[in-house]
Amino acid sequence: MATIPSLVLSSKDICGNAVELAGVENTRITSRVNRVFFYNLALTELYNILVLINSDEYVSDTTSTVTSAGDMTKHRTIDLAVSAFNALDKIITTEFIDKVANPDVWYDDEEVSIKDFMRHKQYSGALDPYDETIIWTIINTKLHLLVGENLTVTIGDITADIHFRRQPTLLTLATFDTDKIDVPDKYMTLLVLRIASFIEYRVGISEKSMIAVKTAYEMLLSNVQIETRNKIMNSILTPIGVPHDVSGIN
Repeated sequence: MATIPSLVLSSKDICGNAVELAGVENTRITSRVNRVFFYNLALTELYNILVLINSDEYVSDTTSTVTSAGDMTKHRTIDLAVSAFNALDKIITTEFIDKVANPDVWYDDEEVSIKDFMRHKQYSGALDPYDETIIWTIINTKLHLLVGENLTVTIGDITADIHFRRQPTLLTLATFDTDKIDVPDKYMTLLVLRIASFIEYRVGISEKSMIAVKTAYEMLLSNVQIETRNKIMNSILTPIGVPHDVSGIN
């Protein structure tokens, strides 16, 4: 798994390289405010493509232990949100190990879909074929547990090993001088090119850095369904998210 953020490359230097590559001598377009804006656009676009191709670049692991001693109610909700999370992070998978106070009681646990979980919850407990099972699912950053109708257990601490895809850290004016790029180093050149292409677009240049960006994106998307790939490529060639004057953005 790649090291992110970069241990070496600063966002300030990456933006400076992009400005130099673009060769645009317009201080308003290349101001610090606009460098932050273009950097965040390029980073978000690259992140979305990496998610689409199921890259594990932003996948992380964490462990959350929740104390929930006492009788296990039929439905229990446990907040898995720990310091590693923010509101937009997406939990991919989780495995949990629970410490049962009455270990003589046999039971099993199984992950089910949210739809199946809610269907069982309507009846106040997991029914056949889960009537002797603790079924569970993840909704946002919460672990939902539902105990089978024929099962009575007392649960202590629950430890969840969580695999989640985090959101990249966007740049701000306050962090411009200090943050490392929140991109794997192998995509550094692509990030520079994409920032440069946004700058060039502001002065009417569409076929300079963008040529290399297109080639790199097409390689990344080579295994994506052609209709989806074409839609993405068409969208990046028309950067409607870039206003003609972003000098007033704070």
